[in-house]
Amino acid sequence: MLKTNRQRICGFAIILVIVFIHITVSPGFADTTAISITPENTTLAYTPQTFQINVSISQVIDLAAWDFKLFYPSALLNATNIEEGWFLKQAGSTSGLVLVDFTDHYNATHGRIWAACALIGQGAGANGEGTLATITFKAISGGDAILHLSETDLLDSQMPSNHIPHTSHDGMVHIQVGIKDVAIVEICPTKTIVGEGYTTHIQVTAENQGSYAVSFDVALNVSWPLANIVNIDLFGSTTSGWGFSRESMTIPGPTISVKKGDTVNLTLTSADLVKHNFFVDYNGDTYPNPGEPKSPDFCGPPYYMPTINYKFTADLLGTFTYYCEYDRNTMFGTLIVTPPTILTTQIGKHPVLIASGKSLTLTFTWDTSGFEKGSYDLIAVAGPLQEETDLDDNTLTYSEVKVTIPGDITGDFFVNIKDVNLMLIWWQQRVPPAPSNVDINGDNLINIKDVNLILSNWLKDP
Repeated sequence: MLKTNRQRICGFAIILVIVFIHITVSPGFADTTAISITPENTTLAYTPQTFQINVSISQVIDLAAWDFKLFYPSALLNATNIEEGWFLKQAGSTSGLVLVDFTDHYNATHGRIWAACALIGQGAGANGEGTLATITFKAISGGDAILHLSETDLLDSQMPSNHIPHTSHDGMVHIQVGIKDVAIVEICPTKTIVGEGYTTHIQVTAENQGSYAVSFDVALNVSWPLANIVNIDLFGSTTSGWGFSRESMTIPGPTISVKKGDTVNLTLTSADLVKHNFFVDYNGDTYPNPGEPKSPDFCGPPYYMPTINYKFTADLLGTFTYYCEYDRNTMFGTLIVTPPTILTTQIGKHPVLIASGKSLTLTFTWDTSGFEKGSYDLIAVAGPLQEETDLDDNTLTYSEVKVTIPGDITGDFFVNIKDVNLMLIWWQQRVPPAPSNVDINGDNLINIKDVNLILSNWLKDP
């Protein structure tokens, strides 16, 4: 039992039932005092969603303690938190929030919150109106949920304490059945091949697939694999296999580990001055095939060079075997190609407001200055929204846009007669119908300015 110089607790205090020694009704209290749920009506646009309500007091004089029970339908709401309000604290120190019950499973249909609070020590109570407690709920299903106040009790600061006459007023939560769901439905770049240092425009279409109008951000990122040049010295011998040095040759040879997109720059040496070559067996048949990396012979005719340089791009993920075509039983090893490190940068973000069932197309501008030549993915992201559950369609990727040498309109990272021939097909035509990739400088006309860019970068490659 909470004991002070005067009794000021309503109903329950801490754990035990308060027994009021002497209770009178003071004729000085007005009957307009009210304890109520505020706001009286709360409307929620979707589920699940968290929200807060207050248990408030109005037109009270000399409030020293309060006690209430609050019932709510557990099929629609779950209670997640309760905090003491500021109103009673303004009159002095309080006992803090005393929770007798806080459960979503009071019975088969309802949850219950039973809370109390009292001033500590002697002194006048609080006057006026304010918040006794703030409760956080989570709406879990659609419908109308009544927040019912029951067995409310208010006490003044007199000795002995008096009950304060009052009324109580329930609240209502209207939970609309619906969802919040936004998506990116299309990415459309103006160019898929753009000269380094030039700009391209990308249209991104976002759609509100949910039940209510929502505000959210649409961002556009570009990502690309971080590719490196991996320099490897590899020595080969019919009897000793492969090795990174003459002294370390083994059967099988050493494992070579690279990332997809890396340029593997091999310095190949015949340690026994016998003819060898190097190839990667992608398909597992132990023979070199078209499309598989394969070096020229070294230490073989016609020049009998014991050392050559050979480079290839690791363009397939997986674990493969590398061989010498002429000595497959002794000259073999393992090549492991792992996923590349992906770099990402944001090129723009726009806030939008889209009504339910509507879509909006945004235009982003990408200035490729400072970006390395290579292939890039465009990644558009919508939201995500708070409480949104379907996130699979919030992100969309467009593969791929090539940043290349100005004048390369075929996308092979080389400026040559192929680019001239393609330009001649669309000579003096506007964009459209001419493809935007052919318009190198972006003025929507295929003319001498574009030709000059081809000539200024003639036969250049990355």
